[in-house]
Amino acid sequence: MKFNYFENIKRHKAIDKVKSKFEELQKLYAEDEELRNKQNQEDRLIENAEADQKQNRGDTILAMIVFCINILILGICLTASIMSGSLSIMATLLDSIMDIASNGIINCSLWAVNHTNQYDYPRGRNKLECLSILICSVIMGVANIMMIVQALEAILNNEIDPKVDLLIILIVLSGSAIKLVLMLVCIKHGSNNSRLLSKDLRNDIITSVLTLIAAYIGTKVWKYADPIGAVIVCACIAINWFRDAISHIPMIVGVSAEQKNISRILNIAINHSKYINKIDFISIYHVGEKSQIELHIVLDKSLPLQLTHHISESLQRHIETLEFVERVFIHCDYRCDQDQNLKKGMPKETV
Repeated sequence: MKFNYFENIKRHKAIDKVKSKFEELQKLYAEDEELRNKQNQEDRLIENAEADQKQNRGDTILAMIVFCINILILGICLTASIMSGSLSIMATLLDSIMDIASNGIINCSLWAVNHTNQYDYPRGRNKLECLSILICSVIMGVANIMMIVQALEAILNNEIDPKVDLLIILIVLSGSAIKLVLMLVCIKHGSNNSRLLSKDLRNDIITSVLTLIAAYIGTKVWKYADPIGAVIVCACIAINWFRDAISHIPMIVGVSAEQKNISRILNIAINHSKYINKIDFISIYHVGEKSQIELHIVLDKSLPLQLTHHISESLQRHIETLEFVERVFIHCDYRCDQDQNLKKGMPKETV
């Protein structure tokens, strides 16, 4: 009886989840339908371009502010590390050094994206955004592993003598308070780079508080709490950053887009024109943060070239207005030959 009760709860939750996704998809379909008008498409393209420009400008400003603050925090952590001799607080010093390195990488990538020569890079250099996140994740992970090794050596050699007093506590907490304010600003901005910065700042705050607690316990109660705290905190940070790196690799190499985005593209293509008989092939995959679309549509072979061109071009413009789309390729055919699938060894699908 209990089994049936819990099964019913699980089933109802699954049904509610499906309903929620369906309602979200219907809302997106309605928004996409509004973009069938040519003027609406042009307005959306302009809005997307302005939004990207504004976002990149905001990312640059935020990255520069965080970079300057991290230099200040570095001085604070260096002072606290020298005065306390605590391995846990030294972990926060290492974190601050890595912050400056990661911010430098992000600033360089943003500068490169905003100063792209369109002749050398016709489609821009937006992939650098994901690549910079991947590089930062690896650097942060490796640096924390090195700190773990140092803490373990201190334990084995019995070289532990932390000294944490009220002044050290105030110094560390003041740096955390500054980073908390910056984190809230980055979260509000909401871009991919600002999310990375907010995540980094959040990790810094958690690291500072936990290492301060470990250093204080190591000073007052048990000296091994200091290096053990450094090991635990650095291990958590390293795992977190490596997980973040792994999650961004598929986006760089071309993982398939989210199912709801695939559904939106199919819905637009099927309802775009009465002359579209079938969808022979569709492929939607990431090229960085955004997606690239390859779409084969089947039209009647007797249609004039002018009408065929109009259908494919208007469909392309409609799809390009979507916020997650980087580029669209439309291929028109008069029969379902699925030649693209055969070339790439992909499963045959006809809609």
